Amino acid sequence: MELIRENIDYDYENKTLSTHIIIKLSDRNGMVLKAKAEFMADVIEAVNKIIDAKTAEFAEIYGEEVIKNTHHNISTEDLVDFPKRKTIYNKEVQQKLLDKAFENDPQN
Repeated sequence: MELIRENIDYDYENKTLSTHIIIKLSDRNGMVLKAKAEFMADVIEAVNKIIDAKTAEFAEIYGEEVIKNTHHNISTEDLVDFPKRKTIYNKEVQQKLLDKAFENDPQN
């Protein structure tokens, strides 16, 4: 699966960018299908922990670059300080960073 720019939206409720990943499971036996769905949910939850760890690693390495690329686009109220990192809650900044993430993608 390849993520394309058009499939990313701004989630106003959570003030974040979001996309949907759809997984189709099938089986002729409803009990097996339920077991598959529960197992897949457990796998996704476990993978999510790995993704969170990799994201934290990414923030450590590239955090300063992300902040530098948002210079003059943020106010101090849009930054929330955490030890060794800052989280940006500004829709315009999020959109600019998303554009930067896809700037070399030939499909976008």
